[in-house]
Amino acid sequence: MVEEKKVLVLYTGGTIGMMKTTKNNAYAPVAGLFTQFIKEIPKLYDRVLAAGLNLHCNQLTIKYLNTRIIYQIIEYDPLLDSSNMSIKEWKKIATDIEKCYCYFDGFVVLHGTDTMAFTSSILSFMIEGLNKPIIITGAQRPIFEDGTDGISNFYYSLIFAAAYNISDVCVFFDKVLLKGNRCKKIDCSGFDAFDSPNYPHLAEITFNNNNNNVTINCNYPLLNRRKISKLSFKYDLVADVGILYCYPTIRASDVHAFLENLHGAVILTFGAGNAPLNDHNMVNTLKQEIDTGLVIINVSQCLKGTVTSNYEVGCVLNEIGIISGNDITVEAAYAKLVVLLNYLNKAELEADVNGEMTVN
Repeated sequence: MVEEKKVLVLYTGGTIGMMKTTKNNAYAPVAGLFTQFIKEIPKLYDRVLAAGLNLHCNQLTIKYLNTRIIYQIIEYDPLLDSSNMSIKEWKKIATDIEKCYCYFDGFVVLHGTDTMAFTSSILSFMIEGLNKPIIITGAQRPIFEDGTDGISNFYYSLIFAAAYNISDVCVFFDKVLLKGNRCKKIDCSGFDAFDSPNYPHLAEITFNNNNNNVTINCNYPLLNRRKISKLSFKYDLVADVGILYCYPTIRASDVHAFLENLHGAVILTFGAGNAPLNDHNMVNTLKQEIDTGLVIINVSQCLKGTVTSNYEVGCVLNEIGIISGNDITVEAAYAKLVVLLNYLNKAELEADVNGEMTVN
């Protein structure tokens, strides 16, 4: 028996729909071409199936095993390079999902890669009680070009949004499905651009026999975690959040200048959460900022591993009230503060809210 699922695609911009401009031969978003081009790609649009279903002109369809997927694309105006993503756009994405939540079985967000991990983390905290899949994807090479990764990324994102029991914000990229608030961009140009170094993949796709046979291997215990809380959307976001990168010669005056007008900060420290404290004013500077209400999360600069209290310089940060980020990514720590500073107290922010970190 064929099951029908409906998916809403929010096309925000990004490399997947870019073309090179005549002005400087650089990539930029191009409005109004994406959906029509998709209709010329058999993998993304089954013309025969669509004709038999008598679909509306803005509806597209494909079939995967016993699932008929009907999807429609909302193209944002303006389309964005994801480097220009901001709170305004995050609110718009969440608002569009909220307005259409009851009418679709899943959602796909087409997004640029540069801030994809920030957006996936932001949405994971903005939307509480999510019981449908939100799959974020994009491409390293535009869908209009030969050898694009955009077709495969888009296709399998539609599959996961429609045919799998997922209750989370995820990123799909180059054969792997990742938890949205655990992933990072790790390669600026390679197709395998994303990974979750401190968290298992939710699913992996393998291709056999010259790509004719495809196997989707799912980590079901992680994939099918249902949310018991009521669906709600958080829109009271905090813009005054920053990320401070520690370096060996950083001074207390530099730290004060950076932190003084912020409400939340992520401090990127060495190794297992260690900061340079040879400037004797550094501890006092950090403590004074915390005493005035600033919330700081300690995140390691390392790609893998966790913040610990194994070293004295790390213990000092804990003692003055800096929150241990454990194995959280910098993107998720930033997103956690942007979204939740106005909703949770400091003690609650120290906890794992939505699977974003492993608490020691």
